[in-house]
Amino acid sequence: MLLGKFTTTDPDTACSRTSPSTTVYEIINVTSPVNVSQPEFEVRISSTVTEAAIDFNDQAVPLTLTIRCTDGNPVNVITGTFNVNIVDEDPVLTSFPMTSYQFLEDTSVSALELNSFSLKDSDDVISA
Repeated sequence: MLLGKFTTTDPDTACSRTSPSTTVYEIINVTSPVNVSQPEFEVRISSTVTEAAIDFNDQAVPLTLTIRCTDGNPVNVITGTFNVNIVDEDPVLTSFPMTSYQFLEDTSVSALELNSFSLKDSDDVISA
């Protein structure tokens, strides 16, 4: 999944992510559609990572990736940051009754199912 792009002016530039220590994010060198002599880099979620593997609930937002670029000369090393905003989607509740109230008469029934519903949250384990 593409998160962002940046370009450099030196055709010999190589860039990599230096922190955080994770395999979730990667920097990929691609051919620039605008100027082939200017390298373009994409910040991506690694293709081997599934959505379920990303911890949406315990991340600092934004998550800062540190990116290091160099053309091979030790004096030409630059470091920058890229912020990733991790957003957890709200769970989806379905099958609630159309009426807002249900009135029950006093009976001897100890338990009565009024309605059943479902809950879907793609990144959390849900238990009843």
